[in-house]
Formats: sequence, structure tokens, C-alpha cells
Amino acid sequence: MDDDRSKSIKNCKIFASLDHKSDMFEALITQFEPVSIKKGETLFYQSDLPDYLYVIVSGRLAALLTAPDGKLKTVGYILPNDPVGEMGALSGDPRSATIKAVEYTRLLRLPHFTFKKLCRQYPAILFSVLRHSQHIIQLLSIGEKKKHIAIIPANKYVSLEKFEDKLKEVISHYKKVALLSETEIRSDNKNNILNVEELIAEKEKENVIILYLLQPHETPLSKARWQLF
Repeated sequence: MDDDRSKSIKNCKIFASLDHKSDMFEALITQFEPVSIKKGETLFYQSDLPDYLYVIVSGRLAALLTAPDGKLKTVGYILPNDPVGEMGALSGDPRSATIKAVEYTRLLRLPHFTFKKLCRQYPAILFSVLRHSQHIIQLLSIGEKKKHIAIIPANKYVSLEKFEDKLKEVISHYKKVALLSETEIRSDNKNNILNVEELIAEKEKENVIILYLLQPHETPLSKARWQLF
């Protein structure tokens, strides 16, 4: 399993920026715990609170969304070396989809607090998660239920301007996905929450997914976001 563990993490896209020959990477590998689920079993449910980031070693998982009629709809599949649940593990937001095993599947799991610590140490992982999130956004945009996702920098060294430019480039390929950030708000009055709420409501009418790029300190946008949701 140790060889499989090392190979899967090395081939996982979100960890591609790490030095795979470093002592740090070897130490990281030991923190992944092997788990497995049988065909038909559920890894986690939509709206569950996130506890782990997963990487598939072998097998296949299906991502399902709850349709308006209450039925589960398969919107995609997750294959070996793919990460699972990285956005939830990073943001702390509830799981955006139900993940079920299509066949017997072996995985590696890393506690969410360990993953967050890793992202603080290596901001490049955040950009890797963003690139991989293009597929996640595509899956989520299929559902009709409104989704609000907050993105907050892991540390003060992350360039929000550069991150915002990359994020805009990603979402430009998808319909019904909107981004709200401080540059979008452009409010000089820190207490002017009403206009921000109106802007959120306007974006919600036209889009299924609303992404919030928030500063680590309180701003009109962050204050309105937490008051509303």
C-alpha cells in the first residue's frame, strides 16, 4: 500500500507543485490514512460537513446531486489519482454533492485541518485546487439549487488580485456562475451593507452558483455574506 500511496499522491494534480523528493513530501505521505468502500456505499452525502480530503487509489466514484424532485442525479465520475472533497476541506462549507462508489474503491484520506495547514505553507496548492475546480464548477452548475461558496485566503502572502484574475478566467467558461469580490463591490462606506445585499440578490436571480472572494478581515462584502447565509 505504501507504493500505491506514494504513487497516487504524486500523480494527484493538486499536489503537483510539491517537491516529491523532499523530506516534507515523505512526511506528508505518512499522514494519509488508507480507507476503502464497497460498491454502492456512500463516501459522504450532499450537505455533510467536511472532515477529510480524499485521493482515489483505485476504483471509481460517482458524484450525485439532489434534483428538485428529491431524486439523486449522477453528474460525473471520479477516477484514480483524482482528489475528492478538496474544496470543502479547504473552505469548511458543507459538501456540495453526494459521493458514492460505483465499484470497490480504495482511497487515501487526509484530515481537513492538515490540508489547510499545508495550503498555508504552500499557497501554490490553492491555485492547483482552483484549476481542478473547473470540473467541480461544471458539475455544480448542472443542479438548480442555489449554491453560495466563500473563498478566503489561507494566509496574507496569497495575492488576491492574481487569484481573482485566474478565477474570472475559469468561470468565464460556464453559464450561471458569478463572482463577487471587493473589486466588484467598490464601496467606500464600510457600513453600506444594503447595496451589497441588493447586488447579491441581483446576481442570485441570474446565476446558480455565487462565488465570494473575501478578504481575511471584515469588509462590506464579508459582513453581508455572513449575515445573509
